[in-house]
Amino acid sequence: MRGNQHRGLPVDAREYSEDDWLVYGEVTKPNTREKLIALTIEEMATKGPSNFNVKDVCDRIGAKYALINYYFGKKEMLIAEASATSYKKSIRDWHSAILVGPEDAEKRLRAHLQREMAWFKSMGSWALLVSYPIASDESRALLEENFGDELRKYFEYYLCIVGTMILDLRKGTFSDLNFDVSNYPKSLLLAHPMVVMDGVSMIWSAHGLNVWAAGQQVGSANLSHGKFTQKLAIEHHVDKMIALAKGK
Repeated sequence: MRGNQHRGLPVDAREYSEDDWLVYGEVTKPNTREKLIALTIEEMATKGPSNFNVKDVCDRIGAKYALINYYFGKKEMLIAEASATSYKKSIRDWHSAILVGPEDAEKRLRAHLQREMAWFKSMGSWALLVSYPIASDESRALLEENFGDELRKYFEYYLCIVGTMILDLRKGTFSDLNFDVSNYPKSLLLAHPMVVMDGVSMIWSAHGLNVWAAGQQVGSANLSHGKFTQKLAIEHHVDKMIALAKGK
């Protein structure tokens, strides 16, 4: 049976197809440990961190609750690893989509900003916690201790993607972005410090926009007044980010 709460995925995860596992997970045929991580991401995204219950994760694959301690030591470690997994997967997925996107520098960057916004909206408050992990002090500490170096590497990788797209806009070029987290051009960051700072500004700006567009900022969510609408405000903000990318 497929439920709305799980966005069309079966409530009983033992009925998942290989494609179903790729919605929140990383492999088509996950082992039990990988299933627990993927389902934690799904439960966090669909129910929100405040309503997360690790027993629900176990029940959905018919697993014993003791497996959480067996594989992760504690619930907080499961949340920390799920945060790291979700962050890394989002960047890899965005990169994959960019590679098959529009063959025009500005259109490619605009398409990416829209795609990132859609991801934030689909992941709800979990997206904010993935980007700025504050689910609990203990989970945050475990995330830093166990995955901090790797996540910083992924951020540099993502910054190289954004930085390359910015350089393409400024130079009138179109780079193939044919690199990954194992071989991203770190020299780009060193050779173009202003592009790096503009790239960081763009990422911060996009995150703020995405939180608002996802309806997380209660006071201004769905704001509409006269000729001002949320849609127009988003388009205006994206135009401002593109102008920043162009160096204007």
